Amino acid sequence: MDLSVFTHLVRSSVAFRLRLRLQPAAGPGTKVFPPTYSGPIYATESRYLPGVESPVVCVLLDSQASQANRMEQALLAAWRCGRIQLPVIYSDFPGPDPDDGSCPSDLQLPRSPGRLTSLEVPHRISDAILRDSVVPEEGRVFRSPRIEFESSWGQRLRRAHLRQARVLYEICPTALLFGMWDSTLGAGPLALRIERALTSEIVGVDVVFGTRTSSRIDPLSVERDATPVYRSRPSHPLAWTVSPELALQVDGEPVMYRSTTRRKGLRPWGFCRWGGLVRRVTFRRCTSGMGSAPCTGPISGWSRKRKPPSRLWPPG
Repeated sequence: MDLSVFTHLVRSSVAFRLRLRLQPAAGPGTKVFPPTYSGPIYATESRYLPGVESPVVCVLLDSQASQANRMEQALLAAWRCGRIQLPVIYSDFPGPDPDDGSCPSDLQLPRSPGRLTSLEVPHRISDAILRDSVVPEEGRVFRSPRIEFESSWGQRLRRAHLRQARVLYEICPTALLFGMWDSTLGAGPLALRIERALTSEIVGVDVVFGTRTSSRIDPLSVERDATPVYRSRPSHPLAWTVSPELALQVDGEPVMYRSTTRRKGLRPWGFCRWGGLVRRVTFRRCTSGMGSAPCTGPISGWSRKRKPPSRLWPPG
C-alpha cells in the first residue's frame, strides 16, 4: 500500500478495523493474569458474541487507555533514537547534584523525573505538568488562565476548536489520534475536547477464574496483635517502637504503626482470585477515518517557518 492508496482509503472510508486472535505466551490453555483495579478485582462484563445466544463473561486484559499508552511509548522510543520526526513537547526537571556542594550531604532529595514529554504525561498536551511550565524563548507560562501571562502557543490553543485545530498538528499531533480534553483552564463545557480516533483493547473471552492460597509463617512466632506498636521518633534507629515514651507524638498522643508495615507476624491462610482460563484472547483495533476530519481546518496562512516550542522549563 503506497501513500496515494492510503490517502484514498482515508477519504472514502469510515473506519479501519483489525481483529486478531491471540493466545497466552505459555501456550493455549494456560492461565492469563488480567490487571486488577481497586484491589484484587478484575474488569469483567458480559458480551454478546456472533453466533452465541447467551452473553459470555469476558475479562479485560488491556484497556483502551493502556493500549494508547503503549503506542505512545513506542512512538517515544522511535523519536528518541531518531527513527521518526514528530513534534514533541517536553519539560526538563534537572535534579540537584549532590556532589557539587550546593545541598547538605545528609539531605535526602527525591529522584528527579528528568525529561517528561507530551507522550508520557497523563493528559498529553493539556496536562498540568506542561501547562505550568515556562517557554524559555518567551519567558512566559505555556498555559495560563490569565492571557497576559500565557505564551503565544498557549493562546493559540485557547482559540482552537474542532473546526480549527491546526495548532495541534504543529505541536502535538498525537492528541488528534489518541484524544484530549483541555479541561485544566476552567473553560468547562466550552473546552476543546477531541475524541479518540484510534481505539484498541485485548479481551479474554469466556473466562473461568482461578484461585490461589496465601499465607506466611513467622519463624520468630511473633504475634501481630500481641502489643500496641507505635511509630518511632526520627531519632530512633527503627521506624517503630512498643514504648509510648519513644513514640512520635501528635497532639499529645502516640501515633500507631501499622503491623503490616513491619513485615512480621503470622499471616493466616486465605484465598483470592488469581488469573483465569479463557477460551480465546481477542485483540480489536478500530481507527476512525472521520476522527481527524473536523480538526483539519484551513491550511492557507499556515507557515512552516515558525518552529513550535519543543522545550519547556518547569515552573518556579
